[in-house]
Amino acid sequence: MKQLSYILIICLLWACGETTTQSSNTSDTSTTTVNKNDNDTPPAKAENNLLDHEKFSLKYPKNWKKSNNTNKAGELANLVIETTSAQDRFRETLSIFIRRADTQPFTLESFASIVKEQLKKEQPTAKIVEEEMKPTYFEVEYVGDYKDQQMKWRQRAWVNGKEAFVVVYMAGHDDFKAHEPEVNLMMNSFKIK
Repeated sequence: MKQLSYILIICLLWACGETTTQSSNTSDTSTTTVNKNDNDTPPAKAENNLLDHEKFSLKYPKNWKKSNNTNKAGELANLVIETTSAQDRFRETLSIFIRRADTQPFTLESFASIVKEQLKKEQPTAKIVEEEMKPTYFEVEYVGDYKDQQMKWRQRAWVNGKEAFVVVYMAGHDDFKAHEPEVNLMMNSFKIK
């Protein structure tokens, strides 16, 4: 439960706070912008479970389980990896959040700016290592420390008028790639209703 607290704090601020611009003293970091090929990830398979929410649907592998820990503001669903090794200090999670605009509808570009600004504000030592703008979503990957452990996050966001949906994958830095194929399947299967 404490493992999710950091990510939930970030998303809680997205869900509850107004968009503000704040200057901060951060060092320059290099960012790679890429255009990934969606064909690199195989399609979600029929043996996957379906998370069918009133606002979205998402397919997830059988070794991921729904968590009942969805009482944070803006959090719609939470999945955790079922299998862990004895050396694993953190259970990888996939959380789905919603953010609603007060006035103007979101665009992918405006929401990408919000995501990056919130990241600077909430975790100033985090370093964005990759970001991508596709026609239907924005994605950012970043690394940082969480409870004396190196972590890696991927956030993918879709916008639908005044609503933005954010799927956040959080994993130990060394374990991130181990579950990346499953996470790609889940994120690629995400559909707004």
